[in-house]
Amino acid sequence: MIVLDCSVALAWLFEDEQTAGSLTALDELQNSGALVPQHFLLEIANVLWVAERRDRITQADAGRFLDLVCDLPIAIDNETLDYLQASTIPLARRCRLSPDDAAYVELAGRRGLPILTGDEAMIRAAVAEGVPVIRG
Repeated sequence: MIVLDCSVALAWLFEDEQTAGSLTALDELQNSGALVPQHFLLEIANVLWVAERRDRITQADAGRFLDLVCDLPIAIDNETLDYLQASTIPLARRCRLSPDDAAYVELAGRRGLPILTGDEAMIRAAVAEGVPVIRG
């Protein structure tokens, strides 16, 4: 199991953002599963909404992609908010991350899982926190 960063999942939708790592991750995810913080689907929905408003995708595309994500073996960590003040916000401050990005790194560290991300700031934070990184 891995902690899946939202940006890797979104790369599956947008061809110009796909990497070999993100496509390989999709295949691996279907075998091993992933864990995400509580706000993951809201992040996905927000990006889809913005892309739809900018005519980058259609409403039907957004619906199909959300269905795809919901059908994947992705578990939601129901304890994310329990660690907000004690762990996530201090990590965000320490590593200069947004709290929503810090939640992924915090989750990976707390659960002893690698984080799959292509976000350089999250990679630096994960390395600083001793969290294994898989580049997506």
